[in-house]
Order: sequence, then C-alpha cells, then structure tokens
Amino acid sequence: MLVFFYGGSFRYGDAGVAPGGNGPDYTGNDIARRIGAIVVTVNYRLGALGFLAAPALDNENAHHVSGNYGLLDQQAALRWVASNARAFGGDPKNVTVFGQSAGALSIVDQMVSPGAAGLFERVQLQSVGSLATAKLASAEKQDESIVDEVGCANADDVAACLRQVPVSTFLTAAGGAIGPNVDGFVLPTEPQDALASGAFSHVPVIEGSNLDEGTYFIAQFTSTIGHDVTLNNANAILVNAFGKTNANAIATEYALGQNATPGQTLSSILTDEFFSCPAYNLRETLQYQVPVIEYEFSQPDPVYDYPVPQVSSIVDGDAHTTELAYFFGHDGAGNALSGTNRWLSESMMDGLGMYARYGQAPGVFPGPGNTAGSAAVIELRSPIDISSNFSGRHRCDFWRGLGSPTVLLP
Repeated sequence: MLVFFYGGSFRYGDAGVAPGGNGPDYTGNDIARRIGAIVVTVNYRLGALGFLAAPALDNENAHHVSGNYGLLDQQAALRWVASNARAFGGDPKNVTVFGQSAGALSIVDQMVSPGAAGLFERVQLQSVGSLATAKLASAEKQDESIVDEVGCANADDVAACLRQVPVSTFLTAAGGAIGPNVDGFVLPTEPQDALASGAFSHVPVIEGSNLDEGTYFIAQFTSTIGHDVTLNNANAILVNAFGKTNANAIATEYALGQNATPGQTLSSILTDEFFSCPAYNLRETLQYQVPVIEYEFSQPDPVYDYPVPQVSSIVDGDAHTTELAYFFGHDGAGNALSGTNRWLSESMMDGLGMYARYGQAPGVFPGPGNTAGSAAVIELRSPIDISSNFSGRHRCDFWRGLGSPTVLLP
C-alpha cells in the first residue's frame, strides 16, 4: 500500500483534483494501475486550523501542547489505513508513505513521533528541504499575531473565542510561517537531532530533490513584486537572510550579477541551501542507520504537474513540484505523458512500486544507492544515471562552512 501526503507549506493543498485542471492532480489511478498497488491520498488540516499554537489551547489537554493537529490528522489516517487495508486487498504491515515538500517534512516528523511508530514500513521523501522546526514556545509567540488578527487576543476565554471564529476568517489570516512545532509530545525533539541520535522509526528511506528547486519560489517572488529581481534586490535579500558577512561570501561564491540574472542566481542559492544540501546531509545522517537511497530529479525540459510561475528572467527547469507529474503519471490537467517523459515516469512509478513491495528497486535506484554508506546519487532523467558529484555541484562544502545558515525564502 502507498499513502501520499501532499505539500503546500502547511498552508495549501488537498488530496483531490485541483479545480479547472489548475494542478496539482494527486489522483493515484495511474500509479495504482501501473504497479498494482492500493494508493491512498490523505487530507490533513492546514494553516491556523492545523498548526495554530496558543497557551490557551495548551491548557486544555494533559500534555499541555498545541499546534500539531495536522500531524495528528496524518496519524489518524495511517491508523485508518492499518485498520481497513485488508478490506481493500492491502497489507497493513506493508505500508509505504510518500510525500512532497511539506508532505515529506511531515513524514520525517512521523518518523520521529511516537504516535506514528509501527504505522509504516518504508518512506519516500520528495523535496523535504530543511528540517529546522520551531519549539512550542516560539510557535506560540509567532502565532500571537493570528490570535490577535481574528479578534481573540483580549478575550476572557481565548480558546472559546477561537472556536467561534468563522473558518473563512482563519483562512485569510496572515500570520507568519506556520507548521509543526517541537512540543515534547507529538514531536518530542528537533527532527534533525532525533535522526542523528537514532531516536526515530528505523525504516528504509528514498529521499531526493530537484535540480532547480529554487526557481519556483524566486519566480513567484518576482511575479509578486511586479518586476525582475535587481542586483540591489538580491543583495538586500541575502543580507536580510544571512547577515552582511555571510551575504558577501555567498554573493562572491555564486558570482551574483555576473553570469546570470540576479533572479536566476538567487534561485540557485535557494536550491542549494534549502533543498539540495539538506537532502545530501539527510542521507549522510541516515546512511549508517537505515537503508537509504538519494536521487535528484534532473529531466531536461520537463512536464509540470503544478503551474510553475513563469517570468522571462528565470528559466524554471526542474523546479519545485516538477517530479510530481512523473511519480503520478500525468500532468496537472490529468493528461498522460509522452515520449521520453512517459518512459521516465513509468520507470519512476515502477521503481516506487518495487520499493514499496520489496524494499528495493534495482532497475531504477540501482547498485550503490541500495548500500548503506554509499555516496552515489541517482539522477532521475532520461536515461537514468548515477552521479558522484552531487555535493560539489550544489556547493555543499561551502554551505557547511557557513554553518548552514537561515534559509533564503524572500
């Protein structure tokens, strides 16, 4: 059985078909038919409804925690799968959970969470990114703006007030970044620390990233500001994210303003710092503890399952979300892929199916990638290849030298 958690920054998404073919389309029919598996796509609460942390909500339960409701929804879904798998012809003891972006980060959290122990046998992580997770107190401080915006900050009973707020008001509340928090119960400790110490569910892992992850976000940012990213914009963003000293080092390392547009260079920086190098670091953290395979999706001129923003100053390439069309077998409008794209998609679906059934997929994730301690990264492209220079291509030693600083997300 395959269970999928969608992405969307813990704010957006659902497990169904997007209206009007405006992607993504997580219908699992193609992959289910292709590999002969049961595919379950899961909805979970998002935004403030799924992750709002507040002291008033802490006081209502014995563990004095709040804000991880979306993770609890996922655990409830996994328990439902375990209880009902046989009714659909599935095996509750052979469940592979796969997810993209926030969905992949959710799976890492479930690997660490005691409440999900024993509910899955394998995982596949697409574009998981940085594992940095706020502690409960920090999340509550940050979420004060939401409590205030919906009119409950000064209420006599804040929890009761929050429950009277219309859902539509929560959906439009701004707030800051929102998502899971380290509360000591649902999520006992920082995920990266838990993985490093071995305090997680020891299951086989496939994890990877896309060659041009950052282009999605910088193109979206460019569309928001209404003009191409200038050199001044780029420098200001780097200083704001990393501090002046590190910003200067990054600008020099990436030759900002010299060989590519500022927006394209920012995209490369974001790709490397937030996605590619954390993926590499994750493999290095896990490789001596569990079987782990790392891939990079790098198909030239790819098909998209999600409407990637288009701006003239940035070549999208294999942007964030691009691999979804290939793992699900269709684009955002539900159309089948063709030519080499179809071959790659079928290979990727077959590989995921073999992995879900047997714990390995030698035809797609071959040889060294199945051996703990391997440095090889599988290149998911047509034809599939193996790279031994992933770390160098994405400047991971450089980022380690900076201490993997705060993520660049303008």
